[in-house]
Amino acid sequence: MNRKRLLIIGGALIALIAVGILGVLGFSRIVASMFIYPNRQPMVKNPGDYGLVYQDVSIETEDGVTLSGWLIKGDGDDVVIIGHPWTFSKYGYSIENEGSLSSGYDHDVEFIPTAKHLVEAGYSVLIYDMRHHGESGENPNGGPFHALEAYHDVTAVVAFVSEHPDLAGRDIALLGFCFSSVLDMMAMTNEPDLLKDSGVKALVAVQPISTRLFYEHFGLPGFMIEHAERITVKEGAPPSEDYNPLLFAGNVFTPVFFVQALGDPWSDIELSRAIYDAFPTEKEAIWLEGERHRFDAYNWFNGHPEPLLDFLDRYLNDEAPSVSGDAAAPEIE
Repeated sequence: MNRKRLLIIGGALIALIAVGILGVLGFSRIVASMFIYPNRQPMVKNPGDYGLVYQDVSIETEDGVTLSGWLIKGDGDDVVIIGHPWTFSKYGYSIENEGSLSSGYDHDVEFIPTAKHLVEAGYSVLIYDMRHHGESGENPNGGPFHALEAYHDVTAVVAFVSEHPDLAGRDIALLGFCFSSVLDMMAMTNEPDLLKDSGVKALVAVQPISTRLFYEHFGLPGFMIEHAERITVKEGAPPSEDYNPLLFAGNVFTPVFFVQALGDPWSDIELSRAIYDAFPTEKEAIWLEGERHRFDAYNWFNGHPEPLLDFLDRYLNDEAPSVSGDAAAPEIE
């Protein structure tokens, strides 16, 4: 083989390697953008589609973001505030409207059926879109989704309930799915007096997650994760370890009901158990067994509301008993 041919082959190999590297780095940019510029999910359904009477509400945060919510009034004395995962909306998650990365799930995630169970049990329910999601506004400065500022969404919706003429003085439970449960913990860390004075008495945390470990369990190699982190910081958002749930779990001041699918491929179960162990209050957990998609746990209360209703019934009053323990859960039907 002559020198000219070797040079051509060598140049082609270098070009292929360069294209491969650019492709890999481009994919890490897509992953980073998923968190700092999340795809907005549409409102495929609303509570009226389930026969629920509701109000569209707008809520202003302390830092100037307008949040969109659905308020559904129940006949009882207590309120449940529902927050959604990253890249979801107050409706849930529409498979037909996924962003650039596929979840691999085969049907929608919906939060309204859980809300309906709660309303039928007497609870009023507020479901809201966090900033940069659904129908809510973005940061006033025009920057990316900033995880360390988003806890203002929680304090705003809690204040909205505590100041509402029909809801003031009622006990409040926070029901957070995935990252919204981290925001609930963050709010308890940064504004404990506001939440306590507003009547927050219970936390339901469904699969709180570390973004860093999500990257790892999503299959990204270390150099891609570091590239995604650099992009995140360059765009003006904090690095993922700055909002690791373990930084905030120890500051939770209410009883906790924790839900985690053991077979969730995107979670680190050791971290999930560490988060659970870090809660300093009365706590109980359901560990969903078997091979499951992560989204199965988000839909779980739709078909199995009893454990949630039992927990709320015990803790949204002044005579709640102390209960601590773990439980396995039946398979999803």
